[in-house]
Amino acid sequence: MSLDPSFSVKKIENQLIAGIRFRGTYRDIPRHIEALQLLLNRHTCGSPMCLYFNGRSGEADMEVAFPITRAINNPNVKCHVLEGRHYISLIHEGPYGPPDDTGSVNKSWSNLGIYLRDHDINWETGPIREVFLEGYKLHRHNTSDYITELQVPVLLPAWLERFSTGVHQHINQEEASEVLADINSLDIETNPLQQSQWVKSALGKLTEALPNASTRKEILLGCAHRYPKDEIIHLSQTYQRLGSVEKLLEFMRSEVAEGRARYAVPVKHGHFLSMEKVPWDPERKKNATSDSERRAYHCHCGLVRASILADLTIDPTFCNCGAGWIKQLWDGILNRSVEVSMMESVLNGSDRCYFTVDVGGA
Repeated sequence: MSLDPSFSVKKIENQLIAGIRFRGTYRDIPRHIEALQLLLNRHTCGSPMCLYFNGRSGEADMEVAFPITRAINNPNVKCHVLEGRHYISLIHEGPYGPPDDTGSVNKSWSNLGIYLRDHDINWETGPIREVFLEGYKLHRHNTSDYITELQVPVLLPAWLERFSTGVHQHINQEEASEVLADINSLDIETNPLQQSQWVKSALGKLTEALPNASTRKEILLGCAHRYPKDEIIHLSQTYQRLGSVEKLLEFMRSEVAEGRARYAVPVKHGHFLSMEKVPWDPERKKNATSDSERRAYHCHCGLVRASILADLTIDPTFCNCGAGWIKQLWDGILNRSVEVSMMESVLNGSDRCYFTVDVGGA
């Protein structure tokens, strides 16, 4: 699979930025950029950007920021390091808004989302970015000349790095080299079936080198998407304020974002929470004409979908990657390590992914 030439992949290193975080709409961005530029004076060293933490629709949680040469001391500005990642990007040429304008940046965001979905490219957790390369300062009211770069973090490079780190922590160098053979041949342009073939081979070699199933599970738990830290802190503080998991679950059920439930809320049975992941494509799963299609369209992982549709068997241990997402959240809420168990997954023949969390007496 080669990328459409409209899209590009880039590694962006860690950046020191200064930003102002707020809730608002695209109309609020210019005044925050102007205010920030005045506060930073000559310390900026790149184009202004906007980070979106929970989508762009409605009143969004966003941060307007500039790359800076050094941190400044100002109570109205937060200076911090923006973590380096691999991004897929698309250049939008033309007006930024309004959202219902067919030539606005929203149309380009839609095209980028469709491209990622159609090519089974998984997003990494983290803010999506708009980088304002050329705008009002250069082109004034000639909005057709504005240039904005849209950036979405992608998962595969981070997943491979986490898997490699976990493997090296638990087996010797020679065995690790065998398990990770040809890992550098994989990138975002590698099609999902080739990715799944590599994973099948790597997990088979890992089982030979590391017979302990619990340790293999630990490695895969560490490969998961990173759960947003702000959400973990928010729910941990809410748990401490409410005093029980039952009350926290009630709170989570009441939270709505963009007209739908904000959280996938588990059900509590004694010391255990149970939860089922929502299908990746409910409509295609509903209209599936085979068991393999039902299983494939339930899964959020592109390489798993490809393996199921190609009748390629992958060790179900791989699905502990999904369990790792859940573990990050509940470890953070309870401020201790919890045991997350994969009870059913599409890789062990089920048409759903079902997990339990042992929260003890919380």
